[in-house]
Amino acid sequence: MPVDDTTLGEELNAFADGLLALVLETEDLQQKKKLRRQLTDTHKIIAKLVEAHVKDATAEYEAATTGIEGANKAIQKATADLGKTADAIDKIAKGLDFLAKLLKALGIALA
Repeated sequence: MPVDDTTLGEELNAFADGLLALVLETEDLQQKKKLRRQLTDTHKIIAKLVEAHVKDATAEYEAATTGIEGANKAIQKATADLGKTADAIDKIAKGLDFLAKLLKALGIALA
């Protein structure tokens, strides 16, 4: 039983954020490799949980997938060329809008 009133989604979000912060801060290369592997596993698990629950809203699911795919490509470009960060921010915002529409279609409130 959870200690406080947080949901699994909130805990997974905090968990992934914390793992990423630890990857960035850790200097030991062996530990960094293990942490990266754990972060990758965490993201795979989150993806499977999403897949298991959101395909019911097909049109919104497809739009959200396409929007986030575009945002991910923009993030990769911005990572390689920081001059493209503004474009990435715009695409991230659009991707988040698609995700919000998906949540609404599923009857899930964001806040």
